[in-house]
Amino acid sequence: MAEDLERSALARKLTRPISGVMATTYRWVDERLGVTDLGHQLLYEAVPRRGAWAYSLGSATLILIILQIVTGMFLLWTYVPSTTEAWASLNFIEHHDEFAAIVRGMHLWGAYILFVVIGLHMVRTFVSGSYKNAPGAELD
Repeated sequence: MAEDLERSALARKLTRPISGVMATTYRWVDERLGVTDLGHQLLYEAVPRRGAWAYSLGSATLILIILQIVTGMFLLWTYVPSTTEAWASLNFIEHHDEFAAIVRGMHLWGAYILFVVIGLHMVRTFVSGSYKNAPGAELD
């Protein structure tokens, strides 16, 4: 009951009238991306019963890729990829800069976990046959 009230309050906020340039911009974006339909789906459509952990592996892969990009950019500030300076920069990361050591650990373990999650996602996609009904599957 309380969840329905929260959803209806959010729906009222999302559908209140806007005018002027904002309305024109919203209509332009909505025609191309379907923001209104997406909002309706998120607010009113029921979550399917088969929505298990196995069906979240694609999202987990995306999150891990983003983690790799962000931690890699942080490590670029400290690591020097030359034959003479590489060991010294890794020594600095591991022993003198605590934050960099944590970021390096996140980058290392994130890479390991990323490959495991990608493998599990591929197995789940193959076993369930979801690739057969995917949009654009005829191009594969």
